[in-house]
This record gives sequence, structure tokens and C-alpha cells, in this order.
Amino acid sequence: MPLIPVDQLAGPQFGSIAIVGAPKTGKTQSLATLHAFLVRHKLCPRMAIFDLDEDGAEPLIRIANKEGWIGDLEVYRYNVRGNRIANKELPDRTRIPTETFINEFSGLYDRIDSRTGNWFEGKGLGAVIVDSMTALNERWFDFVLTIRHKEVGGEDKQAITFNEWTMVKSKILETVRSGKALPCYSVYIFHEILMQEEVSGPKATDIKTTGNLLWVPKVTGDLTTTIQKEFSTVVHTTTGWKWITRPTDRIRSVGSRSKAEMPAEVNQDFENILTA
Repeated sequence: MPLIPVDQLAGPQFGSIAIVGAPKTGKTQSLATLHAFLVRHKLCPRMAIFDLDEDGAEPLIRIANKEGWIGDLEVYRYNVRGNRIANKELPDRTRIPTETFINEFSGLYDRIDSRTGNWFEGKGLGAVIVDSMTALNERWFDFVLTIRHKEVGGEDKQAITFNEWTMVKSKILETVRSGKALPCYSVYIFHEILMQEEVSGPKATDIKTTGNLLWVPKVTGDLTTTIQKEFSTVVHTTTGWKWITRPTDRIRSVGSRSKAEMPAEVNQDFENILTA
């Protein structure tokens, strides 16, 4: 394994952050404090936000306009407005929004000098945000079914198999890991879902519920309980504009590798969970 140069260890350690929570609990609005964090610590203040919830970035845009830093935002939006309700059994699926996302997200690497691993002059970003990964999960699902000619309820060759679900999971992980490799902070926002905790036995069919309920990120399959390990920091939003930062009975995988000894709850401010 290559040895990491000491000068890289001494530089900014850009983390990957997952924010999980219910609608209207401040997930996107809190990103304004990330901009303030970047400015305060003399890092590039420009942020690229990939808005897959169609108008999910509006709280952040409103704050940026009010505070005068709208020029530090790059907003990419993938909406499907204008589509009629389909009056037929099978839905109209499209791969176009996902292909556009792939091109624009991957295009961030064209802004990096391959010799140094740093941003080209004037092309830098302080943070890349995907809002939300739950909506992106749905887009990847559409994309995979379209390219594999499958459909929900399909029969024979059109039936969805384990391979399609595996492909969706791999695309979600690929997105996360691609963002983490950029020389900036990466933030991934998830909607949450309440699910029964399950334990498995010696056989694959020996699955039982424990009776416990857990709040987890709303994504495909077992990623609900495993994707958290991909991030250096995981927080859950709660009422009162707070982040839960320590595990509870219903929220297991929260915490930070970049900042030690945080209280169980903190205000929704990136200064409270990051170090420069």
C-alpha cells in the first residue's frame, strides 16, 4: 500500500458527512453553516449541490440570497416536472436524468489537476452535496430497470432479479465513493425510515425480528444498516434544529471520526462536527 506523504497528513482532512432525517428538520438548511465553516477556516467557499429532490435546495438558496453569497453556489437540478400521470399499468421510466447526473457529477474530476490531485485555479470547491441520496436511489432504480429491460411485476425475462437490486446498491456506493475521493468535503443527505431490527440465524432463511424499531437511511436493501460505515461523520436531525451525534436505542450508527467527545446532541452547525 502506498505511503501517504506527511504533508498530506498535515493538510485539511476533508470528511464525508451523512445527514439523515425527516422532512422539514433542517437537513438542507444546515448547509448554510457549512459555507460559514469554509469561510471561517479560509477554505474554498464554493459549494456544488446536486438537487435530486427537485426543489430541495430552496432553503439554502434563500439563505444564500439573503446573506449575499449566492455566487458561491452551483446548483444542479434533475426534475421531471411536466410529466403527465400515466394512464396505464406500467410506469414511464427514463434514464436521461440519471445519465445527466452521471455526466455532471463525473465532470467534477475534469476540474482536478491529475498531477497534483488539486483543483485547477478558479475551479475549486469546498464541498459537494447530494440532496438527497434517497431520491438518487429512485433514479438509479429507474436507470437500472431501463437499461436491463425489467419492470416491477414483470414476468419471465422482464422479472426483476437479485442482480438488479445488487446493481442499484453498487451504483449508490459508487456515487458515495466518487464524491469522497474529491479534494473537498462531501455531504450526503438521506430521508429516514423506521424499520424492524432483524437478526439472522445459521441459515439464510432463519431471520427473526427483535422487536426493536430503528431509524435508518431510506435506501435499497441492507444499505439501510451498512452504508453508514462509508462516512467519517453521521448525524440524525431532530426537532429543535439539533443533530443526534451519539447512538441511541433507535439510532445506532451515528458519530464522528473527525471530532471526539461530542455531546449526545448538538446544534445544526458544521463547526460542531468538523475540524479544519
